[in-house]
Amino acid sequence: MRQVFSTRGQVTVEDVPSPMITPGAVRVQTAWSLVSSGTERTNISGQRLVDRIRREPEIVGKVWDGLRRTGVAETVRLVRDKMERPIPLGNSLAGVVEEVGAGVTEFAVGDRVACGGTGHANHAEYVVVPRNLVVKVPESVELRDAAFVTLGAIALNSVRRARAELGETVVVVGLGLIGLLTVQILRAAGARVIGVDVVKDRVGLAERLGAERGIIAGETDPVKAVLGHTAGVGADAVLLTAGSESSEPVNQGFEMARARGRVVIVGSVGMDLLRETFYRKELDLVMSRSTGPGRYDPSYEERGIDYPLPYVRWTERRNMEAVLQLIAEGTLRVGDLVAGEFPADQAPAGYDALAASPRGVAVLLRYAPERPAQASRGFALSQRGNAGPGTTRVALVGTGEFARRTLLPALQRNRDVTLRAVVGGNSGTGLHDAKKFGAERYTTDVSEVLDDPAVDAVVIATRHHLHATLAAEAARRGKAVFVEKPLAMTLDECRTVADAVATSGALLTVGFNRRFAPLARRAKDTVAAASGPALAIYRVNARALPPQHWLRDPIEGGGLVLAEGCHFFDLVCWLLGDEPESVHAMAPPPSGEAVDEIVATIRFSTGSIATIVYSISGHPSLPKERIEILKGGRSVVLDDFQTLLVDGKRFRASADKGHAEEIAAFLRAVRGQAPLEVTVRDGVRATALALAVMESAATGKAVTVSGAGRI
Repeated sequence: MRQVFSTRGQVTVEDVPSPMITPGAVRVQTAWSLVSSGTERTNISGQRLVDRIRREPEIVGKVWDGLRRTGVAETVRLVRDKMERPIPLGNSLAGVVEEVGAGVTEFAVGDRVACGGTGHANHAEYVVVPRNLVVKVPESVELRDAAFVTLGAIALNSVRRARAELGETVVVVGLGLIGLLTVQILRAAGARVIGVDVVKDRVGLAERLGAERGIIAGETDPVKAVLGHTAGVGADAVLLTAGSESSEPVNQGFEMARARGRVVIVGSVGMDLLRETFYRKELDLVMSRSTGPGRYDPSYEERGIDYPLPYVRWTERRNMEAVLQLIAEGTLRVGDLVAGEFPADQAPAGYDALAASPRGVAVLLRYAPERPAQASRGFALSQRGNAGPGTTRVALVGTGEFARRTLLPALQRNRDVTLRAVVGGNSGTGLHDAKKFGAERYTTDVSEVLDDPAVDAVVIATRHHLHATLAAEAARRGKAVFVEKPLAMTLDECRTVADAVATSGALLTVGFNRRFAPLARRAKDTVAAASGPALAIYRVNARALPPQHWLRDPIEGGGLVLAEGCHFFDLVCWLLGDEPESVHAMAPPPSGEAVDEIVATIRFSTGSIATIVYSISGHPSLPKERIEILKGGRSVVLDDFQTLLVDGKRFRASADKGHAEEIAAFLRAVRGQAPLEVTVRDGVRATALALAVMESAATGKAVTVSGAGRI
């Protein structure tokens, strides 16, 4: 199918596989999609480094931190990868349901629907969209008009946040697409609307769409004009739908508003606020977050958990439904906002036309109405011709940042490896990675890989909640399996994977790379040579992640103690060469749904004791990991895998955490040249220990660890 991307700051149309249906979602054949004048230009300019730094100066600090941690060459490679990676464009469309995912009962094949959501409602011939971002289109509404649903919901949510009442005077600053939709919704609510913009044609359009007064900012002082229009009182509310790096719009909004009025920030504007006017007028400053309650909440958007109507009247989805109702009634006129219509294949021309139009604020992309006999979910890319004797043919499932940054380069460094296939998600961006690393095939259907007799080994690098299911199924098909940590998220999942491996006899390893770091191996040899029980302290100064990061999600990531902590639980067990028997853990109050930080003391079968301190509260200048082990008159101090003190003697190495060697070791095992160094038993043990740690922290009691032999 065809899909629109921003590639290196330019709009492109690419052939990509059709997306796979997922539970809780619908697969839609797109009829029309909407290009807006503001939001998507931001996405496109975000791939231009100068524009990105100007808007987000904090990324300079991130780059500097990367230079300090990984060096110049690696940092340059990561920045280049970030800037060159295609970005799917689009967030608002209408079409017809072609397939319904498991658990969805409110939609049926053939339903006319409108869809929203960045990353879901892309400019593409087919999309898969979660149920809470899909609404039915009334019979009287053309699909062409229904494609405005997302931008309409943004405008409607801003009006709700403004609490505009009948007869109030409301100023809308910025008459782009969202601003002009907002003008019409306010007028329908009985407000007296003043529109402000620097573009004369847009001001005139706002007046034709219902604004009582239009102000051309470049020709008239908007503050004086608003105060003059309101007899010096000021507006009851000011909605800032403009996009500007300057703080002038918000501070002018303060001047336009009456005492105890409301100023609502809808667009991206500067926030260097002038306190004097803000305070003197005792204003309410309100943020309007996109399409309404539910936006940015994975439980709502991704998992389809709705907010109960008696408690949250207007959610993201209910706002979308209300917008379509306004269009059906003729209250919301969207036809006048269109600068042109273009076939989806001509999307670059559509973007150019939108940028050149003085009046139009939107472009519509139309898609061929004929239905293909079978939309392809995968296609061949190249034939490298090196799959001869001794070549291991590998398929990668998952194209997230870690796979791109670490696993694919590690595989590529092995000359006797052929990247048989890459399985990506529904965004279409994985195709870029498949081409970049020379894959023979790219697909969105994992069953293609599992059914392919030419695939010797499968590398699983998806989000964590998919690990166990994919690993077990690949093992049942007789594939050698490399699954990133954690192996599983529950003991039941551990049993499923272990049973599949035992029954099939397949090789399965888990991505515990730290075991393969050169200095970690030297440390283990020292510990193994000493007698008696050991005492160990393992301190981890982990990077804090945003609250909505998927690793902190208990469903998809499992929380940081499981998601990342399993690395450290595995390493300490391996270093001590011992089995954990019990654990006692404590944790500070969590900042989200899952525990973020932990202090866990583990007792081992031979009497050894290890304490692991995992924290996200430290300063980034402190090296991430430090391990101290005391045993039988010997001492080992491993500092961030770069320095090692053994009985006072110092050893140094590059910042090598063993990723390349763990891949090489797995490939040797697949070829029968060496046994697996990390087995399913190790993966089970790490998950069981992480779960025991979280249980102990929750109960305040010591917990017995369910090891690989006890699940």
